[in-house]
Amino acid sequence: NPSLPMKPTVRGDVLLQFQSDIITILNDIQQILAVPNPAAISAKAVTLIPKIKRVVETVTKQKFLNKDILAS
Repeated sequence: NPSLPMKPTVRGDVLLQFQSDIITILNDIQQILAVPNPAAISAKAVTLIPKIKRVVETVTKQKFLNKDILAS
């Protein structure tokens, strides 16, 4: 019934992956800043792109919310 209120709940698996991605991104950035070799910097930066895209997608599409309609 579409007139029922929606109670979004948090998806723990997605939120855990999001938290892991954020920590990994920050760790990778810290490693990039510590490496003096330009080739290593570019190789590490390339691995950051999919992680950043996944984090942005999780936030913008609100994948961490379970948006099923629940009857109360």
